[in-house]
Amino acid sequence: MWWNQPSPPLGPRRYGDHYPGLPVGAGERAGTRYACSADGVDARARPESKTIDTVGPRPHTGQQGPLSVRSKGCPLSTPSLPPAAPRKHLHTRQVRFEGYHREDGLWDIEATLTDTKAYTWRSADKGDLPPGTPIHDMVIRLTLDDSLTIKAIATGMPSTPHGECTQAADPMQAMVGHTIGPGWRVTIEKNLGGVKGCTHLRELLFNMATAAYQTIPGYRAQLRREAGLPDQGNDQPPFYLGKCLGWDFDGPAVQRHYPQFAGWQPLRRMARDA
Repeated sequence: MWWNQPSPPLGPRRYGDHYPGLPVGAGERAGTRYACSADGVDARARPESKTIDTVGPRPHTGQQGPLSVRSKGCPLSTPSLPPAAPRKHLHTRQVRFEGYHREDGLWDIEATLTDTKAYTWRSADKGDLPPGTPIHDMVIRLTLDDSLTIKAIATGMPSTPHGECTQAADPMQAMVGHTIGPGWRVTIEKNLGGVKGCTHLRELLFNMATAAYQTIPGYRAQLRREAGLPDQGNDQPPFYLGKCLGWDFDGPAVQRHYPQFAGWQPLRRMARDA
């Protein structure tokens, strides 16, 4: 399987910009990010973008820096959906995942979550929050090895509804040493479930597994090809086959791209080979 294959030397991490909730990594730099258009409807990404921002004082601090969303909000364009009925934009949740290749041979997966309202929001602890003020603004960085074992974790919570929420950052360290794979949700719940952790951090953490799979196996395979190393053995199907409709073992995509695994039935094969 791919995670047992030795990796060739890894190239430098392709650094993006710095998220204010995390420490800057070696070689990393702060940079500009997304910007909404003047009417607050259109959002266009720059190559180094990370989330949706405008520059101004961060809420509750008065410090200059990027806000997560413009005050008018940045509703997403949905050209693939039928036209919507007349409506009023109320809430925006922005979630973003990014994968990085580090110079030291490890991998960084970063996730950000931001919630804003398009109207003045009455906070029980903070009073009236102007439109676009982050209610939740959270970020996680996982550092993984080739086997998807967590070597380090960093958590930032620049904006939370209550001051007590930030106490959920330190318990995230309980995930160090665990491996992303089968039972990932159970591992999260065991270590961070209920009042031991934060609902939104758990949500981000769970979905970081998909971002890790999107980042690491494909790039490792590319590095092997560039290094002239042979492909991984093909006696087992890639991990993503049989995990969704598109990669159904009995579907046309598997027949086209992995004909040797068309109709694969692992339990029956295991019994046959026993």
